[in-house]
Formats: sequence, C-alpha cells, structure tokens
Amino acid sequence: MKQIVLIIIVAISLKALNAQNEIQGKRFFKTWIYLKDEPKNVYGFIYDVSDSAIVVSDSDLRKDYFKGNIAFKTINFKKIRLFTCRRNNVIARSLLIGALIGIGSGVAGAYISGDDPPCYNSGWFAPCFRYTAKQKAEFSAPVLGFVGAAFGVLGAVKLRIKINGDYSKFSRVKKRIKRRAVK
Repeated sequence: MKQIVLIIIVAISLKALNAQNEIQGKRFFKTWIYLKDEPKNVYGFIYDVSDSAIVVSDSDLRKDYFKGNIAFKTINFKKIRLFTCRRNNVIARSLLIGALIGIGSGVAGAYISGDDPPCYNSGWFAPCFRYTAKQKAEFSAPVLGFVGAAFGVLGAVKLRIKINGDYSKFSRVKKRIKRRAVK
C-alpha cells in the first residue's frame, strides 16, 4: 500500500513540474492552408494567430519548441483561400475507439441474447439455424467492429474555413483558430 501511495505522489509531482511549461499541455493541430494565388500550399501546425495573420510551425515535437529547433511561416489573411485543421493523430485514435465500441457492442449483444432455442420444425424449405452465444459473438464482433471503425473515422472531421482573403471572415473565425494554436 505504501508503494502505491509513493508512486501516486511521484506521478503527481512530475505532472506538476511539467505544468510549468506553457506548451506542455497543448494539443497540436495539423494545418493545411490553401493559398489564393500560389500553387504551393502551406502545411504544418498552428503556432499563433495575430490580428491579420496565422503563424505555422513545422514541428509537432514539444522538445523542438523548448530548444528553438523549429521554423515558422507567417501567412497573411489576404493570401489565405481555405484553412483546414485537425488534431494530430485523431484518425487513428477515432478508428480504434470506434472499432472497440463496435466489437464490445457485438459481444455484449450476443451474450445478452443467449443461445437460440432448439428448433423442431426444420425441413427442406425451413432450415433450422441454431447458434450459441459464443458463435453469435464470433460472427457479430468483427462486423460491428468494422462498422464502428467506419463511424469513428467519419467522426474525425476537419475544421474547414473558407476565408478567401476577406478580413471580416478572418476576424469572425480568429478565436476558433486561436483555440487550436500551440502558443
């Protein structure tokens, strides 16, 4: 018991030490900025949002921010045609969560329904299919896992904002973009 309490105290202490850094608790959002007049688009992570521009960094590693090993690119709102962003690694996480929910509901549904009752009226035109709860779980878990994974991926949507160089559109969505910035 003393060891468990000691481990919890050490873990809380380490968490408190890491909380001193501003970037430590931030989530990184992958960003795609499609420019109006240039064929080359900007990819990276939202670092900061100012009154008239978005600053994008090239790294999602926290240690690079502390060491200063990152390159920034500032994009003025006049150049931005379309802004999209998504949390880093959200597709894999959503796929896994959806698949686990699907598999769990398939197994739970199969065991809740139980074994099928015996059938006595089976014949040539009315075959009798009788399954145990384990067989139902083996059939339904992969199918519902696949369906759950598909819905999980659909849930991992991007934030898409059309700016088209318009300052009024940019100023309306600036707070939404700022919430996703690292700084």
